[in-house]
Amino acid sequence: MGVVHETAEVELNGVPLGAAWKGARVLAVQNALRQGENLLRIDVANLWIHKVVNSAPWDRQRVAEVYGARWGEPDVPVPPELPPSGLLGPVRLVPLRRFRMTI
Repeated sequence: MGVVHETAEVELNGVPLGAAWKGARVLAVQNALRQGENLLRIDVANLWIHKVVNSAPWDRQRVAEVYGARWGEPDVPVPPELPPSGLLGPVRLVPLRRFRMTI
């Protein structure tokens, strides 16, 4: 799947292929792949900071009392640069080996 920030759950033709997290994001598709058209679904989850920075202001006092202050609180500045976010790809289907068969 190329570059994914942060995790991705993948499904091909309704068959769950698993989750990709950290390191190489490579999943086997042999049991789900069909000849012709295929439907690939990738659900990506990002870091919480992306949600906080891009949401409307809300009362974070209770969260700060329980877990401590985090990014976006008045006394904790938002980082000047956020980490990358989403499915950056490239998403590719790569054969691991080629073989020829005569019937």
